[in-house]
Amino acid sequence: MARRDQPYLPLFVKDFLSDEKLNLCSAESTGVYIRLMCIMHMSDEYGTILLKQKYKQNSGFARSLLEVCYDFATQLSKQMPYSKDVIERALAELLDESVLKIEGDRLFQKRMVNDGKLSDSRALSGSKGGAKKAENAKSNNFATPFATPFANDFATAKSVANSEIVIVVDNTPVNESINENIGDVTTRARDEKLAMVMSHYSETIGSMPSPRICATIEGYLDHMDADVIINSIDIAADENKRAWSYVEGILKSRKSSGVRNMADVARKDEEWRSRKSEAAPQKNIYADLAEKAREDERKHGEVIEIDPI
Repeated sequence: MARRDQPYLPLFVKDFLSDEKLNLCSAESTGVYIRLMCIMHMSDEYGTILLKQKYKQNSGFARSLLEVCYDFATQLSKQMPYSKDVIERALAELLDESVLKIEGDRLFQKRMVNDGKLSDSRALSGSKGGAKKAENAKSNNFATPFATPFANDFATAKSVANSEIVIVVDNTPVNESINENIGDVTTRARDEKLAMVMSHYSETIGSMPSPRICATIEGYLDHMDADVIINSIDIAADENKRAWSYVEGILKSRKSSGVRNMADVARKDEEWRSRKSEAAPQKNIYADLAEKAREDERKHGEVIEIDPI
């Protein structure tokens, strides 16, 4: 299901509460922002609000940011329980703190846009896989007319043979229902982790990940926590190597080393520092002592004996 079709808005609570940019905004702007995200969630272009032509002022001329804010405030006042002035002030502050962005007639939240693209990509892949599965099932339907009577006869015979024990089972086993629910929860949790990694990649590396990169990262999530992948992206950025090939090199190394979580990362880093320390040349304190003795000899004309080591 595409993200916009879901009846709820995914809110990463920890990220929301710790967002430094949003924390600089007023309570008024934060309230408007939450309403904005709800509207963006239902937009055709996920995470984006398009300014309608009828709300544009001076549409034939280049407009300032303040004028664009006024236009959006006029439009949004029809969708929010706030006055136009409140919305206009909030938009100006949210844009000033880079919580939201404006490009032309598009007002958008970057993370929501990235999540929407990822969701659409996954929904498209799922529909293709479903169509293929249906095609395969259709090709196998020729066995159904023969298999069904046999299965019914077998079930009847088994019921008679075991007539001492009668068990009534619903067509939908309880275990199957539970497993489906658990599967839904697991899928949602995995989607949220993948979206979090994709958003961090886009913001840190500076480009949208391709479908191939998305698929590769999803594969790494089978072997390690999302925090490990995010840490690998941060290392690439710190080394000024903002390229997927560098990030993937780190991930391959960690996967081959059995790294699954940040505790493993810390342990491997400590092992590396220890090996590096052992490999470094050790300072010979006796060489310094001998040099000092020779200096004293030159100054005083005395011969100083140094015990052999």
